[in-house]
Amino acid sequence: MRRWIVGAIIALSTMTAASASDVAGEARHCSLVGSYVTGAEGVFSSWMVTMTGGEVSGTLTTNVPAWPVPLGAGVKLLPTVGVWKRTGTNTFAFTQIFWAVGPDGAVVAVFKNSGTDTLTDECNVLVVESTMEAFNPDGSEHPLGIPGNDTNANWLPPMIGYRVQVQPPADDAVPMP
Repeated sequence: MRRWIVGAIIALSTMTAASASDVAGEARHCSLVGSYVTGAEGVFSSWMVTMTGGEVSGTLTTNVPAWPVPLGAGVKLLPTVGVWKRTGTNTFAFTQIFWAVGPDGAVVAVFKNSGTDTLTDECNVLVVESTMEAFNPDGSEHPLGIPGNDTNANWLPPMIGYRVQVQPPADDAVPMP
């Protein structure tokens, strides 16, 4: 079972390795397909996103295990799911939905995050700018739990993600049984 899991991870890693190609006479087009994390190598991340699809559109999944949730003790965010599409040479629009659940598993709030992704630095740095909206489970607006916030929309500060690079195992790596 372990070999299968390790094999699947390696296969997925090579599939998500993105490339950038030069088009004769045009600006460089970056591929959004791949995985991105916050923080430098060896630093725990607050989020990680994986983009799949083609050159024009696709899907995305984001994990945000370290983001604070201002909705009460024991509330956690589930992974986000969404879609993206190319809007320019190295720019993309996206929308994603995710849920906050309480300790009993009941949905406490539903979030919609929409914005733009821009790839820079040889297509290896992802700059995310977005607006987060929050809703109660019944669909009514939720004020995001922010004091003085009378709307459900909240502009997020720009976030930076770094492309995960495929790295072969070290020469002294011990194979899993």
